[in-house]
Amino acid sequence: MRAAAALGGLINIARMAADRVFDVAALRLRRLQNPDLAKRVGQEGGEVGALTDLKHLLSKNPLRPAYATPLPSTTIEPMERRWIAYPGGLVDIGHDGSGFAFDNEGPRHSVFLQPFELACQPVTNGDCADFIADGGYRRPELWLSLGWDWRQANGLAAPMYWQ
Repeated sequence: MRAAAALGGLINIARMAADRVFDVAALRLRRLQNPDLAKRVGQEGGEVGALTDLKHLLSKNPLRPAYATPLPSTTIEPMERRWIAYPGGLVDIGHDGSGFAFDNEGPRHSVFLQPFELACQPVTNGDCADFIADGGYRRPELWLSLGWDWRQANGLAAPMYWQ
């Protein structure tokens, strides 16, 4: 009986959060001048925001309800870690003016990049687990100063939702 009442309360909170997200999204859309941009933000922002708020609410519930049925665990052989070198230099970044772009993608401008390397594949959950196990959240030399300050101020020992 208590679990049912708790779940009912959680559903009401989720509905209120979703209503708040859609109200904020609607207000933002009214402020936009570009109808194409307003349409895209409405489609993406409201849906993603409501889902994110719902998942966040579920993560804070001590009963730990699941958002969805978990997928079965599988073993995945990791790819060989390769690094792709980029020489840096003067590069143009930002929207070139043709087609759709979000307002934060312009204006196009030149910046100087230091040489850098990127991994050939995205970071995995296993990479995050290795970073945490290796003390990555206790080693300031692995963080930019603002990130380390934020981590300390929030008392973080792992990424949000990490269990």
